[in-house]
Amino acid sequence: MTKKFLPPICLLFGLISCSETAENNSESEIENETTEEVELTEDETVLTVADESFQDGPIFRDRHPQTTALIKRNDIWIDFDTPAEAFDSCLSGDHIFIRSGEYILEESLELWEKDNVVVTGEGNCKLVMNNQEDNVMWITTCQDVVIRNLHCTHTKPSEWEQCTGNVFALDMGRNITIENCNINGCGAIGVYIFGTKNVTLKNNFIHDNSLWAIDDDGNRMQKVEKSENVTFINNRFENNGYRQGKIDEGECESGE
Repeated sequence: MTKKFLPPICLLFGLISCSETAENNSESEIENETTEEVELTEDETVLTVADESFQDGPIFRDRHPQTTALIKRNDIWIDFDTPAEAFDSCLSGDHIFIRSGEYILEESLELWEKDNVVVTGEGNCKLVMNNQEDNVMWITTCQDVVIRNLHCTHTKPSEWEQCTGNVFALDMGRNITIENCNINGCGAIGVYIFGTKNVTLKNNFIHDNSLWAIDDDGNRMQKVEKSENVTFINNRFENNGYRQGKIDEGECESGE
């Protein structure tokens, strides 16, 4: 049998073609990987935080396993072992990222006197307050803060205990946005607002808060209501205020 040999130019063309195919496949894989990241639109109310898989997002994919929180400060990335450490180290202008996972908190995550801060949970990021008297997150005298993609709750109290801590407490600030969050009890109040101006609640699932969904300086709401201070965009409210029946009997504290 006579063997046939391809001329060098054909071999070269074949190598180039294989290389282009590999590059195209690689680009396709990158595109597919990018499109797997779920981003909510204003019309969606099913949150990414409802996913229980706890898969890392792209920011934490190559980080050390012990890194549970990051701060991006200008072009510098700073690693932290706990979300609380990141909050304690936060400066104005920082962006805090919290790794996908469930975190049991003994004290509130707090921001004091900070401006232009963003807090982002990656994937399914669940913050569970273990102290029924503390807020999950407390934002005081801050302005231009965005909190997004977090599931915030308290551990369920025993039959004889009652939760008096709130999920989010916003005190004496301005321009605070909470978006794409799952905000649920047994927190006494889902979002407690005291002296904070211009609050935006967007794409949140606010449910099972034992007293009120929202308390805006005494204007207490279980659903969307007209408010000069709070802007509601595509939120869902369910089963808030289930302890209301006990208030008149003196068995329930206000959570304030």
